[in-house]
Amino acid sequence: MSPPTNSYALHRNYHSSARLNAQNHLWKDALGYSLHPCMGLTADSAPRIADIGTGTGIWMMDVKREYPAAQIDGFDISFAQCPPPEWLPDGVRLRELDLYEPLPAELEGIYDVVHLRLFFVVIRNDDPGPVLRNMLRMLKPGGWLQWSEHNYESWSVQSVGGRETPALDEMMKLMKQTGLGRWVPGLPDLFAQHGMVDVRKALHPCSPHSRVYWSQLQFNSNEEYSYLAMDNSTAEAAGPRLRTLIGQAADECRQGAGFDFTIEVALGRKSVGEV
Repeated sequence: MSPPTNSYALHRNYHSSARLNAQNHLWKDALGYSLHPCMGLTADSAPRIADIGTGTGIWMMDVKREYPAAQIDGFDISFAQCPPPEWLPDGVRLRELDLYEPLPAELEGIYDVVHLRLFFVVIRNDDPGPVLRNMLRMLKPGGWLQWSEHNYESWSVQSVGGRETPALDEMMKLMKQTGLGRWVPGLPDLFAQHGMVDVRKALHPCSPHSRVYWSQLQFNSNEEYSYLAMDNSTAEAAGPRLRTLIGQAADECRQGAGFDFTIEVALGRKSVGEV
């Protein structure tokens, strides 16, 4: 399995949307929050929030329920998976944005919170710096950045009773070989290097009961990847071979095994002296 060669190597169809919505539920189950308590927000707070790479927009819906007065802008390069703008709650908007392009001037310094999750498959050259710099430009002085990610190096395979898991082990090996997310542990240091303050990292292991659910989502995303980004020219090509491996791993999962990992959340504030 090779790293993606374009900015997004997964589908944007209804199967993918269902996967992302289920993933949002599991993500919040693991973290216990949509926005970290260190931000000091209450139900009466009215922050202006940017959700970067909003996907289906499901995270914004959670935040709007928790902070009804919030103004939330969802940014992405495609809204094919989002509800129509006319169906969104008051105070929730969508806007196209590519964080690898220069930031429009009207977006500079206007957000109390910028939220970003799961960019590990689209960060270029293992360097999150260009994306971070644009997000910092979006923040008001004193505003918070919350960046949540996977890091494949934290992944392992767990099983009941120590049963053998050759297919899951092989899948994990292939994912780690991509190198995706290897820059994630260094995000807090990168925040500090860019002048952010109150920098911290929150680590959230997935609970044992959720290992099967997370593994099923991983099978889904890897299957999508196998069709879109791998060789499918023959029955023996890389894509079909990966799908066979996924089927075997799913059998192991049903017998009491699954992936285990830790979600890493990097947090920090833009210095009040920075404009």
